[in-house]
Amino acid sequence: MNPVECLTNQFAEYLDLYRHSAPLDSGYKQYLQTVALRKGFSSSFHAISSDQFVQSMHETLRGFFRLGMRAAGLLPLELFIVELRKHAASIGSFDGTIVGTEMTQTHDDLWGLISTLRITVAKARVVSGSKALHLLLPDLVVPIDRRYTGAFLCRYSEEFEPGANEQKYVLVLEHRLKDRRDFAVGD
Repeated sequence: MNPVECLTNQFAEYLDLYRHSAPLDSGYKQYLQTVALRKGFSSSFHAISSDQFVQSMHETLRGFFRLGMRAAGLLPLELFIVELRKHAASIGSFDGTIVGTEMTQTHDDLWGLISTLRITVAKARVVSGSKALHLLLPDLVVPIDRRYTGAFLCRYSEEFEPGANEQKYVLVLEHRLKDRRDFAVGD
């Protein structure tokens, strides 16, 4: 068995070992708290309606995902709440959809949502949108960034810039993870 097969075939065991043996930094603890809090709501719409959840989500995007640390500029909490709640019905329409089981139209609808969700001052939406939607729709959206996701897709920062190819990268990533959705964080 080659190293990649070993890693992917035993990923759940490796993840479990990591969960039990790695020290957790405060950002990761915040992420796990937000994930646990989200699981307490029956839908993303109900989660977005909760001030406690939205504040936790905002802190996680800033602390764990590091949005706002550079040019991305995460919106202040009050504006973040307004923007998120403006899109609550659209976000809620994806509740119950799991990556790999969605219909083709879901891709276009999801991309439309990601490209219109303005939770940062940056023009590019794929990174901030995917990270925010991951916290709301963890079975459907994976968090995307230029450094790690770009490398995973064999695309690097100069190739992973805003534009028409972003949607292609998102869809490629979804399909690479399609058969590995059983290792969700926090289970």
